[in-house]
Amino acid sequence: MSIKLRNFTIFSLLIFCIVCYSLPTQAQDNSQEKPLSNEQKLMDAMHLISSHTLMDYVNELCTDKYEGRLTGTPAYNKSAEWVADSMK
Repeated sequence: MSIKLRNFTIFSLLIFCIVCYSLPTQAQDNSQEKPLSNEQKLMDAMHLISSHTLMDYVNELCTDKYEGRLTGTPAYNKSAEWVADSMK
């Protein structure tokens, strides 16, 4: 897999994870207000994400300490732990 394709894949995965993490999880009692559509919720979450932060994540995962992140390797597990810790 080329480096550009791998970076794009990682970048896309990070965007997806951050969007899912950013969506509100608690139900609110807004019976008088019109509920937000899923599209509006997604747009609101996307506006909370900094492109600089995402690029920092990609740059971190592309460093040599993760050794290419081949599935099942210690470097892959290390990168997965880093992503999980970043999402806490």
